Amino acid sequence: MYSGNSGSVKLRIHPLMVSFAFASTFVVILCICFNPRWESNDDVAMSMVTHGYGLAAYSSPNLLFSNVLWGYLVRGLPTVHGILGYSLATLAVATLVGTAILYFLARMGVSYLTGLLVLILVLSRPVLFPQFTINAGLLTCAAVLGWLAHVRNHCTFCLVASCILAFLGYLVRSQEFALVLAVALPFLPWQLLGKHRKTQVAFTLLACAIVGALLFDQWSNSGPEWSYYWKLNWARAPFTDFDAESRLLAQPDVMARHGLSRNDVELISSWFFVDRQIADPARLRAIVMELGPTAMTTSFGSGLTAIASLSRPELFPLLVSAVGLLALTFRRRLLMSWVLCLGGLFAMGFVGRPGILRVYIPLLVLLVIVPVAFKPSRSGFGRIAAVSLLAIAGFANADLLIREAHVSDRMVAEAQMSHFIARDSIVMWGSSFPYEFMFPLIGTNSVARSLKMFGLGVSTFAPYSIARAEEEIGKGLIARLQSADGILIAADKQLLKLLGTYCAEHYGTQMNTTVAYESNLWTVYNARCNVPGGPPSG
Repeated sequence: MYSGNSGSVKLRIHPLMVSFAFASTFVVILCICFNPRWESNDDVAMSMVTHGYGLAAYSSPNLLFSNVLWGYLVRGLPTVHGILGYSLATLAVATLVGTAILYFLARMGVSYLTGLLVLILVLSRPVLFPQFTINAGLLTCAAVLGWLAHVRNHCTFCLVASCILAFLGYLVRSQEFALVLAVALPFLPWQLLGKHRKTQVAFTLLACAIVGALLFDQWSNSGPEWSYYWKLNWARAPFTDFDAESRLLAQPDVMARHGLSRNDVELISSWFFVDRQIADPARLRAIVMELGPTAMTTSFGSGLTAIASLSRPELFPLLVSAVGLLALTFRRRLLMSWVLCLGGLFAMGFVGRPGILRVYIPLLVLLVIVPVAFKPSRSGFGRIAAVSLLAIAGFANADLLIREAHVSDRMVAEAQMSHFIARDSIVMWGSSFPYEFMFPLIGTNSVARSLKMFGLGVSTFAPYSIARAEEEIGKGLIARLQSADGILIAADKQLLKLLGTYCAEHYGTQMNTTVAYESNLWTVYNARCNVPGGPPSG
């Protein structure tokens, strides 16, 4: 334990500075050697909303997936050499997490060598392929590690820093924060909460901050301009995120009663909400109620699939490390955490969301860093085994990531050569537009940022979206599709086929498509369905 003399200040500051130096250098080196890109298009969309380009008609802190307070914080960051504030915040989170993990491990007596091996293993993918859900989970993992350091050393700084990290994790993605915290329940400082006033105050303030952030977020997204968005959002989720589509397609009598064709159902499940006649929230809710719950056998199989997804190649180095460290440490609390982790993953699969990589990574990171903090064995063999395991896993992980990053870099470079310019907005539908490659983490393609995008997705009817703005002035997708000029649309052939069938079923016309722009990564079509008896859709 540290004493209260001046020497204690040195001992506290020194590990923190060393940890920050290692973590920041590691992040910078990865960004210099490779071109980090987003793991999914969610972060691209949130960056667009934050800074008012692409899908967004204007800048807004209402990021939907993250708390509005995080939106205000990120929106306040400057653009540095073309790198937007959202990207800077993501890199800052990676640096903060790396610093916290190294520092807390050092405070618990773990060597810097072991800490660096942990850092390389757990932080490489989140830097090269960042995603906000991963960041939220990693912030929460770091907070749990800090609480363990507080329990061992009664370190007030560790307690305060951990609560701040946990709050940031909540702001970035509340669901992942809750999941990681649930798996970490055996490691929370329960004994200190019962008798240690500082810990009680810190956790009370954390709980109050989370409740306050939740209420402010709900208030910020609850005005009349958000009314239709939320009605549709809750009604469409069973079709886009779970298994309502397959269950409805298996019951044509239910479709007929609600006036939907098979093509209409597939359109709804493919995020086509712009026709309010078929994507009517009241109708969708009524259909889900009539369908009833998912069959138990299907859900159980999906739950097992979720657990089996832990063996995916991207997760394998983390999984092997976590299992090996469990064998070396084998504490009851750690075993309980594993049970909670597997139970949580099974539950996710049971409700229809198995195998989501970004959800799994923080859970495995937690199951790696906690046993390292416990120091698997005080014997020389145990220490050597743990270090060797981390080194081998880190090397395997690096080999996999380097190959992924080289492929990604080539695709990003190719995407940055795209300079398509359009006067009107382009309908972006599905995965046909390479968001992650067109807008990499530190990319500065001003031509791509100037594109106006009519996005079909979560934010279609959000108040700040270009899609909603154009719908409100009569230039929505349906109106433009039937106009003489048609629409510009980036979509794959299967989605275009659905749109062609939609034109035939609802307007008695055939859809004409011509290629307006084509590259190896994406194609823009001009589509019209105002010519009865025209040629088949392309």
